[in-house]
Amino acid sequence: MMPSDTQTIIGMEYFCDEGDSLWTAADADLRALAQAEIGQLGLLGDAAVADGTVARVCDAYPIYDPGYRERVATVRAYLAGFANLRTCGRAGLHRYNNLDHSMLTGLYAARNVTGEANDVWSVNVEAEHVEDNA
Repeated sequence: MMPSDTQTIIGMEYFCDEGDSLWTAADADLRALAQAEIGQLGLLGDAAVADGTVARVCDAYPIYDPGYRERVATVRAYLAGFANLRTCGRAGLHRYNNLDHSMLTGLYAARNVTGEANDVWSVNVEAEHVEDNA
């Protein structure tokens, strides 16, 4: 998915309200914020951020409506065709996970890069966490 084996994609997600100062910030300012926070997390090492894209998405929570499972199955099948892609978190799994579940899927995805075989899609599938009409 990347032009070389020395690069990766890191998605930074910020929650805000449409029209507030974070929502209306310039793209360049949001990229700078993300780069600073990625550096603070220690994810960069000696590397530099090559590029960044800002996407503002209103009401971005998954909706468990009739047909949800079938649509996610279609997405999963398509993504399975990429050997070098790992999905995790709310946006990557199209699931309304709490922070603990989202972080756990991120840890599993990172461990999978090192050779483990964790099923990130198995996190938070208990019936009490999924809407009845899913």
